[in-house]
Amino acid sequence: MESSGLSATTIWRFRQRGWLKTTNMAGRQYIARRDLVEFNRRMAAGEFSKEPTITANAAAAKEVKP
Repeated sequence: MESSGLSATTIWRFRQRGWLKTTNMAGRQYIARRDLVEFNRRMAAGEFSKEPTITANAAAAKEVKP
C-alpha cells in the first residue's frame, strides 16, 4: 500500500474488480512489484477509464440554472 499510494479500501476494490493482482501468503494479501507495475501500465493506457455518470439530481440542477 505504501509504495502504491492507494488506500486499503481502494486496493480492495481494485482487487475485487480484477484490476489488481494480489498474492496470498499466510492469509494476507500482498502486491508484487511486477503486478503493481503492470497495473500502473494498464492505468496509464486508459484501460480502466470510463465516462463520468451524472445523477438525476445533478442533471436537473443543470437544467434549472439560467
